[in-house]
Amino acid sequence: MVHCDFGGHPVSGRYYSYESGAVECEAHDREGRRCARCGVPSPKLVAVGPLAACASCAKKIVRCSLCGQPAVSIRTW
Repeated sequence: MVHCDFGGHPVSGRYYSYESGAVECEAHDREGRRCARCGVPSPKLVAVGPLAACASCAKKIVRCSLCGQPAVSIRTW
């Protein structure tokens, strides 16, 4: 039986399985928090400045070389 990684409960209906290995019931998929970089839901998001990211993406987020804050958008002139 499949269990939802967010609620820990058995899933009896539709569920979603992601490449990261996360499994989520339909209700948690609608409400769940997602990584700001890859968009995949994760029960364990880490704060990276103002963003919430999965552990894998947190390591890959580009940071400002002066202040160390995440670069969240590209400014075009």
